[in-house]
Amino acid sequence: MKNISNILAVSSISHLFFFIFTIFFFVNQSYSQTKNIGRKVTISYKNNNYGIIGRVHKKQLVEGRNFILFEKNHAYSKSLIKDTILDGVYHISENGSSLIKGTWKKGDDYYYEGTLIKGTFIVSNNHNGKGININKNQSNSFNIKIKEISYLRTFHKGNNETITLDKQMYSNYNLTKQSNYYTYKTSIQFDTKQYQNLISSYNELFLHSKNVVIKYYNGDEFEGSVKYGDYNKNYLTPKSGTYKYKTGEISIGDFHYQPDFGQIIIIKGKTRFSDGSIGMNKWMDKFGLDYEQKYKIRGAGSTLTEMRNMAKSIWEEKERKLLEKENEKREIKERKKTENLQKLNILKNKYGNYWGVLVHNMEFTLGMSIEMISEFAPKKYFKISKLLRNKNHIEIWKFDRQKMNREIVKVSGEDARKTLFTISLAESMGLGNIESETPELVFTNRKLTEIIYN
Repeated sequence: MKNISNILAVSSISHLFFFIFTIFFFVNQSYSQTKNIGRKVTISYKNNNYGIIGRVHKKQLVEGRNFILFEKNHAYSKSLIKDTILDGVYHISENGSSLIKGTWKKGDDYYYEGTLIKGTFIVSNNHNGKGININKNQSNSFNIKIKEISYLRTFHKGNNETITLDKQMYSNYNLTKQSNYYTYKTSIQFDTKQYQNLISSYNELFLHSKNVVIKYYNGDEFEGSVKYGDYNKNYLTPKSGTYKYKTGEISIGDFHYQPDFGQIIIIKGKTRFSDGSIGMNKWMDKFGLDYEQKYKIRGAGSTLTEMRNMAKSIWEEKERKLLEKENEKREIKERKKTENLQKLNILKNKYGNYWGVLVHNMEFTLGMSIEMISEFAPKKYFKISKLLRNKNHIEIWKFDRQKMNREIVKVSGEDARKTLFTISLAESMGLGNIESETPELVFTNRKLTEIIYN
């Protein structure tokens, strides 16, 4: 029984090999017959600047054979062919159109040069747009339409970018643009009808993709969505996603291109620095740096972590100086408070508690002695008149600004100008008037007996 099974198995395998061999034989025979049909000819059209190379049988191009459309050279040139335009295999569609499956080298235009397209093309030089007329005397110019694209490469002269479209599966394509500074890559759904959109505005295809990979020449990488730059609509910048720095830092969130610094800056999200610490949103703003400081830091060409450390150092130094100033102000305030208290105690000891407080507060009060008044209103600032009335010694003090100015200059020296300017500025700002606020004083037997305000 086992032997019978083995015999049946061997028989089945033999029949399978025979079947495969038969198919291969007929296909090979069919190809050989097609290969030998007709003859290879070169047709140079008289009425235009084009020619073709192909295999012709019964005044028709042979299907399944190589086909070349070329641009002719000048008449005086030794070579007929100047440049190959279309190179591929000739086919006929169900509706009678001539199809070439191969490579099309498009001519340069204002924006693009070196465009190469691989795929299937509808080619015709007939009035009805169908078929290829091989009569060299009765042909029109060739019209080439794209039926299907499997690969495309072109160079945009204005942006210095190489654009590549590479078909994957079904209608999925890898779209790439590359320059000396970056490479953008994304996967898109693409239809041949979109060809003109691709050529005229390929950036739009990147804009509508949520997964664009950018590799920069400095080693940085980004993956996410993109947007147009604020200052250059031909330049795409990261919008939202993950930005990986060559130096190890990673930023995840929303981004903005800062042209002043020539850098991509995160505006919302988080940044993980190389030391493992996390910075949130526009992390540099928390250090309170001015534009010049930010420009200096970002222009230093340092890593992101080093920039953070530099910003932190500047902020810490700034905080240290502010703290020093606050401490200095506090010390001055405490010292003045101590001095003021000491002065009050001196005046109390000298004139008693009641008069000591009044003198300390610089309050003109009837009954004060000349010595008390002189403590806060120097006698040298006044023009003094003396007289004797009913056996009483009378002194009349009138404030004299000129005398005050001279005394300030004499005592303060170089600081006198600042003092006088401060007094003048305060008066101009309505903070008081020294002449109107200083009364005329009348002393009787060295005691203040009359206060007269103008």
